[in-house]
Amino acid sequence: MLDMHRLAAAEEIPELWYNDAYSEALVKQAWEIIVLRYRSCWNVFAVDLKNEPHGCATWGDGNAATDWRLAAERLGAAVLALNPSLLLFVEGVERCANAEQHEQHGCWWGGNLAAAQQV
Repeated sequence: MLDMHRLAAAEEIPELWYNDAYSEALVKQAWEIIVLRYRSCWNVFAVDLKNEPHGCATWGDGNAATDWRLAAERLGAAVLALNPSLLLFVEGVERCANAEQHEQHGCWWGGNLAAAQQV
């Protein structure tokens, strides 16, 4: 399984799937290059689109700049267009709002999938 652990080797794990130096378009292009490179390798069966979304990453709020659910759909579609046999792993975010209580509930980085069950 391949994953995007960091945007650059010497950097910390970013909160989002992009930053000022690496736009979402560049991240998408990188995934396309990687998927094409390993498309014929039998033992590459999955990709984890982003390691541990956290901090300002959101799930399902519709904010194009922070909504990891929407970004995962865009990036996942690009990956599957090149290799529909791959499994996609989409981690949760660190926090998500509880619609009934209007509170943020924390979790470990990438671990909160509570909002995913509502989609």
